[in-house]
Amino acid sequence: MKKVMTLAVLLVMALTASAKGGDLNIVNGSLNALKDAGKTVLVTFDYSGTTIEGQPVMEYLSGRGEQNVKDWPDDNKEVAKKFVEAFNKNNKKGAQIVNGDKGDYKIVIKAEKLDFGSGAASVVWGFGAGGSKVWGTLTIIDQNSGDAICTLEIDEVDGGSSYTEVGRRCDTAEHLAELLAKLIKKSK
Repeated sequence: MKKVMTLAVLLVMALTASAKGGDLNIVNGSLNALKDAGKTVLVTFDYSGTTIEGQPVMEYLSGRGEQNVKDWPDDNKEVAKKFVEAFNKNNKKGAQIVNGDKGDYKIVIKAEKLDFGSGAASVVWGFGAGGSKVWGTLTIIDQNSGDAICTLEIDEVDGGSSYTEVGRRCDTAEHLAELLAKLIKKSK
């Protein structure tokens, strides 16, 4: 019985450890500027050109019903809110995201491809199964000069296994913010 219990615990630990995945890689530039606690950051999510299951976002959402189209703007606000909360929490000693239109830097998250994940897999398996995923670019822009100071590739970053699509997307946004904060802390 102890062996079975030990194996079960190890399995749960392994699944939990692999619940969030994907990668955020610096393509060029540096994140050093975001280490400064006195700096402020704005954030924008760009879904122009985004595809879901090979279709443009609105085409995909329309095919799933008018309510999905109506919910899209509010869902995006929830996703952005979760990103901001997670970034500010995980980058406490560095630059913070603020509301408004004035900031030292701007993060532009260009989602090229989304996968909403699977509610069924989330319910049945849990531990990250069925989580949503995002691919794209994350660019940090110096607001004074207008120059990109760092560009990162978002490579299949995924989150947890929430039951709803917007919940899974929020989990993914949170994980993306955590990855960015870790890279900022490691930057030299």
